[in-house]
Amino acid sequence: MRKRHTKRFQITGELGQGSFGAVYAVTRRSDKQHLAMKVESVNVKKSMLAHEAEVLLSLSVVKSAHFVILYDKGSVENRFLFLVQTL
Repeated sequence: MRKRHTKRFQITGELGQGSFGAVYAVTRRSDKQHLAMKVESVNVKKSMLAHEAEVLLSLSVVKSAHFVILYDKGSVENRFLFLVQTL
């Protein structure tokens, strides 16, 4: 995943936590769209988010209302990986 700042998104609430990370409700600052941001520590042994991002990118060619849209992915240096998707 590429390194990228998350300043384009404002966290508005926590949707849940699990053994792999957390999911937050976010608002994209540019257009006020409500999205979900999944995060996981960069210290996990096997990144589930990296795999999930690959799957979502592959599914994006289908253009189906039944799949979430991957809007962004990246990392915050030495802290966490993230992906932003449909809420």
